[in-house]
Amino acid sequence: MQLCYPERPAARSKLNYEPGTVPFVASGNRHNGVECYVTPKNDADFDRGECLSISPVDGSTFYQPVDFLGRGGAGSSIILIRLKAGINEQRGLFLSTLLRTLFSKFKFVDMANSRDLPHEELPLPVNSQGDPDWKAMEKKIKPIQKTMRQIVALYMQARNISALSMPHTATPPGTVNPGDEINVG
Repeated sequence: MQLCYPERPAARSKLNYEPGTVPFVASGNRHNGVECYVTPKNDADFDRGECLSISPVDGSTFYQPVDFLGRGGAGSSIILIRLKAGINEQRGLFLSTLLRTLFSKFKFVDMANSRDLPHEELPLPVNSQGDPDWKAMEKKIKPIQKTMRQIVALYMQARNISALSMPHTATPPGTVNPGDEINVG
């Protein structure tokens, strides 16, 4: 059963854009793949968010919640994955973790490509009908997500960093007060 379909962003380089507020997503393995923030040349320039981005170089996989500009073309361009059933933050985080592990087998000499991806099998939890159990995946991620938001909020608080000072923050981390209990297990 094919649950998703791969796409490639248009050929583009960050060097052809002015600095701005739209994420430029490339094959990096940190910062959600965001290499910098740019100004699109026009409205048609965007790659639609609510997808996964995969680096064919090392398998780094991230959920992209908002519209962005993806690094396309030759070399280290990214592969985008769109779910037929739709995606939300919890599904995206669950699948990105799973895919990152699965695609870590790819290295620079044998990079993944959009032709390989549909043939990979994902060990997903299934419901009684044999369909992917999206609710179970979401339920598994939510407590992890809550804990990570608390940790980030404490970090920012300890360093006196405001969420508003960070570029393109979709939603600020949860509020944590000194003395709040954080469950990490």
